[in-house]
Amino acid sequence: MRAPCEASPPVRKRRYRRRRQLVKIYAAQGGICAGCGMSVPDIDDQRRSHPDAPTFDHVTSRAQGGTYHTLNGVMKHRRCNEDRGDRQPTGCDLIWQALIEVKFGWVYAGSPASTDFGA
Repeated sequence: MRAPCEASPPVRKRRYRRRRQLVKIYAAQGGICAGCGMSVPDIDDQRRSHPDAPTFDHVTSRAQGGTYHTLNGVMKHRRCNEDRGDRQPTGCDLIWQALIEVKFGWVYAGSPASTDFGA
């Protein structure tokens, strides 16, 4: 029998942590999908497999070294998240990410949200 891996938390804890992240991002984005700009149903209203269900989309994809940290995510419909796949983030993704940083008060010197855009 294999010993459980001590490096990764149990599945239930990971799901709870990811759900908390999604709830925070949902609130910061006001329930708007970062992919299509349409409203996303409440987190508890849809099954996770439904195309309109809210999902955590990694701005820097996991395949390119992105993390599960809240700062690396935006909320999208499942279908919008799957359409992007592991391609580079769009300008909208970066704008939503900057908005989330500002809403959470996580703006640091040198971060995209603190950049002066010629104003």
